[in-house]
Amino acid sequence: MEYEILETKDIYIYSIKKVVLNGITVEKDPVYYFSKGASGEVKELSIDNLKLIYLDNKVFQNMLEEEFNSNKETVNSDKAIHSYDFVHKMYKVNYLFGQSKK
Repeated sequence: MEYEILETKDIYIYSIKKVVLNGITVEKDPVYYFSKGASGEVKELSIDNLKLIYLDNKVFQNMLEEEFNSNKETVNSDKAIHSYDFVHKMYKVNYLFGQSKK
């Protein structure tokens, strides 16, 4: 698999395009991944996977829950987890991780 590196902060964010069948049309939707730094294991970007990798950071885990699981407008919270924060110019998970270390 060849990943596109989207961000290289504390949490590296990657994507790869997979073919998804949508009725008759075949389109390529990106699937997002992350790693703990440059040498961490690459895992699919999800709340559960982030919580597993960052077991030692309870503040970050709570922030993830608050930010993504309480968002009633989003049916699938793992879709929102790859959102980009244009104000802070980074992916939301990296912003939250940085805030959790303060």
